[in-house]
Amino acid sequence: MPAQKIGMRARLALAIFRAYPPLPTNNVFKEVVGRPESEYNDEVKNPTPAMFSLPSNCFVGKDVVDLGSGYGGRTVRYAELGANSVTGIEVSKTHVDASVEFSEQKNSIARFLVGAGESIPLPDRCADLILMNDVMEHVVDPASVVAECSRILRSGGLFAVTFPPYYALDGGSHLHGYATRAPGLNIFFPTESLKDASKILFEEKQIDFRKFFREAPTDKLWNMNGLTIKKWDRIIDGSQFERTMMERVAFKPNAPKPISLPFSLLANIPVLKEAFCRRTIEVLRKR
Repeated sequence: MPAQKIGMRARLALAIFRAYPPLPTNNVFKEVVGRPESEYNDEVKNPTPAMFSLPSNCFVGKDVVDLGSGYGGRTVRYAELGANSVTGIEVSKTHVDASVEFSEQKNSIARFLVGAGESIPLPDRCADLILMNDVMEHVVDPASVVAECSRILRSGGLFAVTFPPYYALDGGSHLHGYATRAPGLNIFFPTESLKDASKILFEEKQIDFRKFFREAPTDKLWNMNGLTIKKWDRIIDGSQFERTMMERVAFKPNAPKPISLPFSLLANIPVLKEAFCRRTIEVLRKR
């Protein structure tokens, strides 16, 4: 798509993309090689249970499901911490194949299945703990995923989930992974303008983005369902889950505390929290 054929807003977005490119560490177009090890090592250094305020022995004797298991590194680490079973579910066969290979290298009990959160390939009431780390914003239908998690959990089972709201200034759109590090552009620019500008970047860099991004009619941006805190709260209020822990992590500028502190308040104010909450972290219990 030549730049001269896109609209004025898309041209402005493209200018911002070029002025503020993504950081190399945020590149979503990464090779598979080394990804499982990277996830595993990060989990060792930054244990997921700590983020959810879960005890370090939360896996012991439990049947665990890692929903959206990526390249399997974290899942394999979970299996080392005393779980009865650990199953990683991932939509990409490429990811699952890499996960299986890594699990075999580690002589792990972790197993991996190709599947979507809207139709988890597991029987009813088979799990005690489900972890979903930065995945809910990518599924096609969040409400169906929550219903499926309720289906496979035993009574009293826990669902630990974290995701950035779509309009979060700090990474809610995930444009930082392929277009720009400038925050909050999806608040100010129409989706089509951002997509048109992104396609020009992809052409310039000779990236076949269709290998990485889906085209779902309900998505706001590629692979992004547009999930907001308001919609999420409605889903949970109508589900079989009750909240046992919730933290709304605020977007804070890199500034002295007297300046950044008020942003913590904004993350809990209706309407404003959609932009200033950089992620919600929750542990839900099945009633």
